[in-house]
Amino acid sequence: MALKFSSQKEFVLTMAGAAIGLGNIWRFPYLVSNYGGGIFIALYLIALIGFGYFLLLSELSLGKTSGDDLFDAPSKIATQEMAMFPKFWGRTIGFLSLSAAFLMNIIYTIVIGWILFFFVQNFLYLGNVSSTAVTSKTFSLLTSKYEIQVFWSFISLIIVAFFICNKSIKWLVKLSTFFIPALVFILIYLTMWSLTQSGATHGALQLLSLNWSDVGISFSGIDVKRIFETLCAVIAQVIYSLSIGMGVAYIYGAYVSKNVNIVSSAKYVIFLDTICSILASLFVLSISSAYDIPKDVGVNLTFVSLPIAFEQMFAGSFLMFLFYGIFFLAALTTFISLYEPLVTYLSKKLDTSRGIAFTTVAMLNFSLVMIVLLSCTETSTIRVYGTSLFEVVSSTTDIVLLLSVLAISSFIGWASFGSVYQSLKKQFNIGMNPFETRYMQTVLKIIAPVLLLVLIASLLFQI
Repeated sequence: MALKFSSQKEFVLTMAGAAIGLGNIWRFPYLVSNYGGGIFIALYLIALIGFGYFLLLSELSLGKTSGDDLFDAPSKIATQEMAMFPKFWGRTIGFLSLSAAFLMNIIYTIVIGWILFFFVQNFLYLGNVSSTAVTSKTFSLLTSKYEIQVFWSFISLIIVAFFICNKSIKWLVKLSTFFIPALVFILIYLTMWSLTQSGATHGALQLLSLNWSDVGISFSGIDVKRIFETLCAVIAQVIYSLSIGMGVAYIYGAYVSKNVNIVSSAKYVIFLDTICSILASLFVLSISSAYDIPKDVGVNLTFVSLPIAFEQMFAGSFLMFLFYGIFFLAALTTFISLYEPLVTYLSKKLDTSRGIAFTTVAMLNFSLVMIVLLSCTETSTIRVYGTSLFEVVSSTTDIVLLLSVLAISSFIGWASFGSVYQSLKKQFNIGMNPFETRYMQTVLKIIAPVLLLVLIASLLFQI
């Protein structure tokens, strides 16, 4: 097993580093803009406190209580509780969590490769303050060359290999200790700079505005479908933003020492994650408004729209260098964390070193990345019913991830809540007040499963 977290600070910063990733920077700002501004933030905070916190705490608790791998531990707890089908619980949770992590790694391998390309291009052009090396056309040039994308994706795996094979927890603690303060500082700096530009305040005020028509409520009537779409977006963002259901919270919970209080730690993680999401939204929406660029989501926002704004700025290369630097660190800490449960499980299952386990997973991962990249190349015609392989993998990951969270929530809520809670209270002297305990069990047994089933149905049937 990897080194344990020796203090609460180490655990909080590392878990926050795993949680803060692509979703905070390239997804959250778009959702704020598209779903009512302040209304979305208010709904997000309510869902985070009343729903996401308990899901995160439940996965951390499961890992801390069992201290074993994803397949065996749930089965043992279910057996102690005399729950039905104990092996089914363990295998279902283990398979879905590891599958979600593996699929997510395909996306991260490709995206980090793109980020590295942009980061290096800006680094080589730092001396020029009058123009930028990266423009709105750079991404088109990158995606027109299959071999360049493969090269940078391979480099991203080499970087991760260094951390995974050299006591990853130790390095993650160091990375996160530097990364979290640096991320907050740079986002504040970029936001303050963007707010000095004409028209930027209009975008920033979207975080406070209450645009009811964007969520389906107006004087002309109520759009039930739009309200449903908004609520689904809120729930999905809570799950993605906290890295729930990918084995990360579980394995980090297992690495926690007895002097770490995971109840308060989960609250700190959520606080840091939310602060970074709001700061990222301030920057993206301000700069989008100032330079009249599309409020896109994901790839288009990061690699097409934002470079349009940076192109027009004085010292744009330097500012872009800072942006892609923090974006790279945000993605890297999550990327390393996604590999941790896969490598830990395989090294124990095969009784082999972490290096061999990582190489095995990475080779399979890179093989699939090379196939997916074929559809990310502009000259390629590889599609699945008109959809690129990248989008297919992304959609499949969403469904598998939600199924994983559903399995964990149902297992703890219905089959092992007593064992998990009592073990925490007895072994680690960690507990909650009676109201929190009853509410958490209600969330895990009823509220979470219902919401997750609705969200999965909406993805499957495109409601």
